[in-house]
Amino acid sequence: MARILIVSENDSDADRLKTVFRKAGLTSERAKCIATGCELAKSGLYQVIFSTPLAADGSWRRLIDVANHYSL
Repeated sequence: MARILIVSENDSDADRLKTVFRKAGLTSERAKCIATGCELAKSGLYQVIFSTPLAADGSWRRLIDVANHYSL
């Protein structure tokens, strides 16, 4: 089963996504910032990552860089 990581500073958006995924029977977790999202992504446990394009601590492109570097 796919694990989903949600990277969003916005509580409302993240909660809405988590609810949709839960109703679909999918497991999701949340990171409130890009840095935490990058650390979680390095684990290789997530098949899908949803991210806001820009957070206070950086851009979603950092997540892409992590994925490329770790061949995720």
